[in-house]
Amino acid sequence: MWQYGDEGRPTLTVNSELSRSFGVLIAYILPGFILLWALSFLFPPVERWLTGGVAETPVIGGVVYATAASIIAGMILNAIRWIAIDPIHHATGLTRPQLDDAKLEKRLAAFTRLVEDHFRYHQFYANTALALLIGHPLWRHHSGLTGLPGWAIDALAACVVLVLLLASRDALGRYYARTNRLLGLKD
Repeated sequence: MWQYGDEGRPTLTVNSELSRSFGVLIAYILPGFILLWALSFLFPPVERWLTGGVAETPVIGGVVYATAASIIAGMILNAIRWIAIDPIHHATGLTRPQLDDAKLEKRLAAFTRLVEDHFRYHQFYANTALALLIGHPLWRHHSGLTGLPGWAIDALAACVVLVLLLASRDALGRYYARTNRLLGLKD
């Protein structure tokens, strides 16, 4: 929605529902789709959902299956993230803040904003790193490599995963620091 600021210039404000939808998209659906794409090398029905390869199947069915499967895969990746990646971040110095839940009711909008601005990105980066860790070997095994040597593609994938994990740690650190200022025990 367009609003006008103090100087009379129009500014675009993002509605909170749209912001939450974007957060769900980047935290679950996109990483889930990456994993789904990798799984399509092993499972022909998944490949058909993504490519619409069977004429008898309505295209809308494939879209619905692919979307639902992306959400499910993204949620599974998120659970793996919680078990595998978050403890690594905590073991390497990030400390989960002690929050005062009694402050949450009065500051819910601000807290929700912090979740959407920082925690969802942490989820995206970490979940996507996991999807690539699982998906790259599947793709590598089933693809006929052309162009770059295999070691270069593997090195590039490893670099992308490393960057995603570092970005995940940074986003989680920002989320912790800002939620601590908003809801921390000290007031």
